[in-house]
Amino acid sequence: MADLETLYKQASQAFDTGQFPQAEQACRQVTKEAPQFAPAWRLLGLCLQRQNRLSEALTCHQKAVEYAPKSAEAHNDLGINYAQLGQLAMAGQHFSQAVKESPDHVNAWMNLGSAFLQQNEPVKAESAFRHTICLSPESAEGHFRLGSMLQQQQRIVEAVVSLQHAIKYRPNLLEAHRSLGKIFEAVGQIPKAIEAWEKISQLDPQDLNNWIDLGNAMRRQEKQDKAEHCYKSALQVNPQFAPAAANLANIRAEQGNFEEARNLYLTAHRSQGNPRLRVIADKVLPVIYDSEDQILPTRKAFTERLDKLVADRVMLDPTQEIFPTHFYLAYHGMNDRELHEKCAKVALPPEARKWQPPKNFRKKGPGEKIRLGFFSRHLKNHTIGQLNVRLIEEIDRKQFEVIVISVTEGHGAPDITTQRIAKYADQYIQVPADLLTAIKKVAECQLDILYLPDIGMDALTYTAAFNRMAPIQACCWGHPVTTGLKTVDAFVSSVHLDPPGAGTEDQYTERIIRLPRLGVVYEKPQLEEPIQSRSALGVPEEGNLYVCPQTLFKFHPEMDDIFAGVLRGDPNGHLALIKGKYDTWESRLEARWAKKLPDVRDRIHWVKQLPRIHFLHLLHHADVMLDPLHFGGGNTSYEGFAFGTPIVTLPNHLLRGRLTYSMYQQMDWEELIVDSNQEYIDKAVRLGTDPAYRKHCSDEINKRSPVLYNDTAIVRDWEKALLEMYQERMSS
Repeated sequence: MADLETLYKQASQAFDTGQFPQAEQACRQVTKEAPQFAPAWRLLGLCLQRQNRLSEALTCHQKAVEYAPKSAEAHNDLGINYAQLGQLAMAGQHFSQAVKESPDHVNAWMNLGSAFLQQNEPVKAESAFRHTICLSPESAEGHFRLGSMLQQQQRIVEAVVSLQHAIKYRPNLLEAHRSLGKIFEAVGQIPKAIEAWEKISQLDPQDLNNWIDLGNAMRRQEKQDKAEHCYKSALQVNPQFAPAAANLANIRAEQGNFEEARNLYLTAHRSQGNPRLRVIADKVLPVIYDSEDQILPTRKAFTERLDKLVADRVMLDPTQEIFPTHFYLAYHGMNDRELHEKCAKVALPPEARKWQPPKNFRKKGPGEKIRLGFFSRHLKNHTIGQLNVRLIEEIDRKQFEVIVISVTEGHGAPDITTQRIAKYADQYIQVPADLLTAIKKVAECQLDILYLPDIGMDALTYTAAFNRMAPIQACCWGHPVTTGLKTVDAFVSSVHLDPPGAGTEDQYTERIIRLPRLGVVYEKPQLEEPIQSRSALGVPEEGNLYVCPQTLFKFHPEMDDIFAGVLRGDPNGHLALIKGKYDTWESRLEARWAKKLPDVRDRIHWVKQLPRIHFLHLLHHADVMLDPLHFGGGNTSYEGFAFGTPIVTLPNHLLRGRLTYSMYQQMDWEELIVDSNQEYIDKAVRLGTDPAYRKHCSDEINKRSPVLYNDTAIVRDWEKALLEMYQERMSS
């Protein structure tokens, strides 16, 4: 027996040092010589488990229980083995027997709780976990398992407390930090999520997925440099890690580093093989162009890449994969219909998609209202929210039931615009930023008409629109270009945005609905006192102030000639521009201007991004607003006209270059509508340098602009157009 004890001791030592085959061999010798020696059977079972030979291990643990039926350890080990094999009921039986034999067995209680949880018995699971903690108040694993269960049950406050206790008793428990981060992210407490994930990055810098979680959280906080550091840290661990390469590519694409972004997307595609990454790589576009000569070759290369995608039969399912938008195409100043149609060819045909639309849409009964849905991510304090909040409020509830489906992330407090929209909608539904969930939720609303106010601005809603979620799906000029989608039936425009007989039909795949005026019930903004001084806003107190308060990718290279001409024509003039999201945008513009207008560069002033009340102060101070060529202002023109600020505009043949023009048409005043670049420059300089002429124009705008605001009558025209389309569809 002494020799067997020595052999068993050697087996235990081999097991403790990870030498599982040697430990197994010694255990087998012991069980051969002493077949009823339960500890050897138990240790043999553990050796086999470590080698993932679970079925063999089970026989050994059964032997251990057979020869030591009162051993809590043997029952606990057998329960673990059963759980590993997926036999949860048997696992639970043996964990229960273990705690019966040894009521103070902490691990057995903890394992019993996990078994109950896996068998969908949360009440019993919670009881077992809490008993674990009563027995061992400093059990980090017990607190962690309880916290994880509470997290699943959305008992957030209790879950946080339990996970924090787990970390208190074991500060290096990575999964507890990870779970805390996920909870804080889900409830919109991103700084706390970052704190949790930063701790993991310190404890385990090799954790690739944590670097991605941390980087994505940094991006949500607009901390792009720190996000970039996270993705690069992951790539240092594994240069082929596709999520890190793709996320770093997203940053490079937004910064306008087009070639580097594309190469990173292709690296991720080669590593992961996901066709979506190739689609993104082939659709990425520059943000700021170095010159006008760069635009046509860019479009040619873009077209060739699209054609190659189609030829290679690279296709994505728009119920499963979010498609990239081609947002920056719109700023080239050209008809994009053909390219948008090519982009749509990357989608699987409807019959091949995993989600299928209803075979039969709802038929409205006599006396029932038309069910009208708005679907967007931007129905909040955003341009789209400002353009649509009053429309939603004013729709005739005798004819329409209005349902707003808002894509949201996190659980932050709703802003004022969101609160108004939620109040006036008949139903206000929040959906997570999950494609299939959003599609299903829209379809479940059984809408008669789905209104998409900003297709092309957001990838999720753009992708969802590939699917038939309602019998009629219509969009408008929130993003003022065609969708290229067969599933979007109508584009709501106006007679001045898309005049009949001017060839505008060639720009759209949708049927154009031409309202008599812009289909917006815009609330006239008011200046809030005290008004900031020019210097406080970042522009000189003296001199004539020209303002072009647009996002920087609206500055087509042709606009450089306007800036140069105005500043050269007015030596006392200063031009104010709003800083962009990324410094690289300004750097590219600065490099362009160093070649085209170096003599006036010192009179161009970058203004930091301002809260809206101060942004309105800047427009109030402006002597002249300059409407960008090819893609003009919309929301900003409404804001500028509210203060009588003269806006010079040169319309083109595209809707996106005709919004300010259309507002002037609605005011029945055309004095600041010009026909050429030179006339634009001359008109702007006259406004800037001739106070009497500027006052005349400002007075005219103040007198005429009230027609632009609170135009509730346009809602009736908007309703009539949708009703006619609905009746036409139902009759066919």
